[in-house]
Amino acid sequence: MNKIHDELKFSENKDILKIITDEKLLFSSQIIKINAKGYEQQRNLLITSKALYNLKKKELKRRIDISKLTGITISRKSDQFVIHGDEEYDYHYISVKKNIIIGYIYIVYVNLNNMSLRLSIVNEENLLKYVTNKHDKKYSNKSKMDTQNLVDIIDYLNDNGVFADEENNEINYKKCLPEKESLYKFINLNNNNINKKICLSDFNVLDIINSDFYNKTLLMEYEGKKFIMKSIKIENDEVDLFNYGKIPFIIEIEYCFKSPERVFFLNYYNNEKTLQEILKSNVIIEEEKIKFFIINIGFALENLHKNNIIYATLKPENILLGEDGYFNITDVLIAKYEQKKKIFINKIEYLSPEILEEKEYDKNSDWWSLGIIIYELLFGIPPFFEENKEQLIKRIKMNNLKYPKKSQISDSAKELLIKLLNEDKTKRIQNFEELKNDPYLTNIDINSIIEKKFISPFKE
Repeated sequence: MNKIHDELKFSENKDILKIITDEKLLFSSQIIKINAKGYEQQRNLLITSKALYNLKKKELKRRIDISKLTGITISRKSDQFVIHGDEEYDYHYISVKKNIIIGYIYIVYVNLNNMSLRLSIVNEENLLKYVTNKHDKKYSNKSKMDTQNLVDIIDYLNDNGVFADEENNEINYKKCLPEKESLYKFINLNNNNINKKICLSDFNVLDIINSDFYNKTLLMEYEGKKFIMKSIKIENDEVDLFNYGKIPFIIEIEYCFKSPERVFFLNYYNNEKTLQEILKSNVIIEEEKIKFFIINIGFALENLHKNNIIYATLKPENILLGEDGYFNITDVLIAKYEQKKKIFINKIEYLSPEILEEKEYDKNSDWWSLGIIIYELLFGIPPFFEENKEQLIKRIKMNNLKYPKKSQISDSAKELLIKLLNEDKTKRIQNFEELKNDPYLTNIDINSIIEKKFISPFKE
């Protein structure tokens, strides 16, 4: 920042400086906070180089990590605005300085995340319906932020005189661009002939798809094309995590950026369906289609294993149906990270007994997960299902495989499930060669499928 707006003189207050420790104070001012019942409360607002602080006089009520914000909603007709959080509930404020506040938040967000922040402008004077409160967060992680009226935040701030080159202006945007931009190194994974410098901040955030253990999954846009972006936190000795080439039936990473602490990776978004969406549609899937699916994913797993990658994250959400009607696996980078750290963020119902028991695991754990998904395709539900987490783990370890009454699947399908869902991993199907030679798959042209010459039964 080229200028500090310290209306409350917090930079001279020892008690406040103890709270913010190594952070740089950028802004302070009185503000009106609106609580969940719509009552107005006098508060002090403090913005630093890392966080936003809500204070009652000098008492800290709440600290919000600016890097974890998901967006801001403002009223076109009043001074109200809502700061939307990812892991925490939202904050609803009133201030005549709202544009200056948004400007400071935006600059800090860009410095921390190297990407733009979403801004929505709505016509309502009162923004209470756009606020995700404590009660909402307890029962749902869905944001109430309006996504139908998104605007370019830089254009908005420029139009309202927040960014300018004059020395007497509140914020000089050009001087506030993150100096650490160069640390977000572009990794050219595909050896593309790219002559111009590409920065992560060149990508615009269109939407937040979901949040998981690692970070938000974002829908991004660059030069008219859409991308899915995820990131993981790494250490300097983990650069090899993302050094892998093209693997058949695996979603390819198009762009990759590395900062000192994180790797950001993006792949094309073509409005693919996940297998989870297909399962939720309750459409009956014929066994011939399931056989086609088995070859797709079985061959993908074999190729990962040849590259010394144990996937261990196989679940319907990570299997995408492309426009060509073929299935592909995504999030391989996360799988490599899990393998290195020996942590697993997969859904419990798809994890093998040895992983749940924290025993030695290997590629055979992936064949177990494939068996679980095949069962779900055949019967519409996973073989082991309980609302209670502990009961679910117990059922998986017991491995009492049963089939729904009046099921009409073939005996060869049941035999394949037994071979994949054996609690003794050494007795499971061990590789794609064994899988493709199973009697259940003898009447399908496997070579045509793995060469993608077969007309997919899933192609619309």
